[in-house]
Amino acid sequence: MVSKSQLKKISARVRKGQHDHQDMIILTQYRDSFLPVLAETILKAQQVLSDVSFGLLVSGRPKRIKSIVRKISRGDVDNVATVADLAGVRIIIQGKSEQA
Repeated sequence: MVSKSQLKKISARVRKGQHDHQDMIILTQYRDSFLPVLAETILKAQQVLSDVSFGLLVSGRPKRIKSIVRKISRGDVDNVATVADLAGVRIIIQGKSEQA
């Protein structure tokens, strides 16, 4: 488990452009700790939407480490622990007529 203190220190190094390979490994471990929740969310969305009468696809992915680093470097967030979109779920529907 990655501590909040570690994340804060890594975030500070990223902002200064002084992060190293080990920092990226720790960021990856932190991001990947959300993968079980992502998988569970995708599964739940598929179950909830299984009754719809038109075609759809539910998918998701974690945010790329490069994107997390850019977000911190730009100052969009102070700390990687406050990044709200470390993973995302997308629901793709077949056509415009099915969009609400």
